[in-house]
Amino acid sequence: RREHRRLHGCPRRRAPFPTIKMNPKHILLPTDLSELSLRPLEHAPELFEGRRVTLLSVVPNFPVMAPASPFAPPVDSPDLGPRMESAREGVSAVAEKFPADAEVHTEVIAERDSGPAIAKWAKDNDADLIVVSTHGRTGFRRLTLGSVAESVLRHATVPVLIFPAKEDK
Repeated sequence: RREHRRLHGCPRRRAPFPTIKMNPKHILLPTDLSELSLRPLEHAPELFEGRRVTLLSVVPNFPVMAPASPFAPPVDSPDLGPRMESAREGVSAVAEKFPADAEVHTEVIAERDSGPAIAKWAKDNDADLIVVSTHGRTGFRRLTLGSVAESVLRHATVPVLIFPAKEDK
């Protein structure tokens, strides 16, 4: 075949997908502070070595309407402040688990929909890679609770690395 290509000027076949080498400088690791959301840190700590990492926690905020004034604008959930503070404490504790040479920053935001908020934060803050873990929900639970990882993948403008919920043995 090589001889045929050389004699007849046929181009070499190329792999269907190019090999991409990534060297992200700023990695975004969204977390809900569950064990599953921290799987990337547990299973691939070398991914974060020597890089800037931002731990992002998105606290759900469902604005409420004042019952006596239907024309008043919605206000934040009454318990938003304590939940934000709890999330700040949680991401600070997780930040200590990173490799020593990783530059770790923490961020807590309040949004109604986590997926688009994570993708927007990554774009606005120049993250090179989003690393997220799935919770592995299926059926009715996935239908009602949704998939944040899937939503991030649909809305992100930067590469997304997804860690599965379960390990195959």
